[in-house]
Amino acid sequence: MENSILTFLNSIHGALAESEHLRLDITRSGDSLDIIVLPLLSDDEAKVPEEAKQVRSALSMPLAMRNMSLDELSTEFGERLSGYGQARQQANDSYQELLMSLRDATANAKNSKSKAEAKTKPKAKKNSPAAQDEEKQSQPTSEALSANETQPEAVSETDSENEVSNAADDHEQPASANEAFKFTF
Repeated sequence: MENSILTFLNSIHGALAESEHLRLDITRSGDSLDIIVLPLLSDDEAKVPEEAKQVRSALSMPLAMRNMSLDELSTEFGERLSGYGQARQQANDSYQELLMSLRDATANAKNSKSKAEAKTKPKAKKNSPAAQDEEKQSQPTSEALSANETQPEAVSETDSENEVSNAADDHEQPASANEAFKFTF
């Protein structure tokens, strides 16, 4: 009897994901029993991304053994519960992997968006005091001009950054993170 309890507990342990609860409903029907093993998922369904809801739904499926005699249960319960646990473990691994991929994709989309916004932000206007000081420092002095008869053409950093910004504006960006990272199942 001790071995069957250990088998039962090992099967239950395998059927549960971390921090999950399990409800075990046992009902007597004459000489037989109905046993329903119902996992109670630990995550909040409202916070689950739409792309992962089907996998989460599969994780909440119960194991139902109805109208089973005690003899049938003694031979089949452990095996069925163990198979159920293995299937749930595989589904839970897939679910966790999917959630991680979705989080990474969302983070990458946010990163790309903020980098794109940073590149397209305009520099300080030429009329601002900081821009005027920067312009004065980059212009050659009158002594340097007299030593060199030809004046070099001034190219500012803002000109090349504007070229990059204009090139980025011509490139078609996805309208949302969902468009940038579409997953189909």
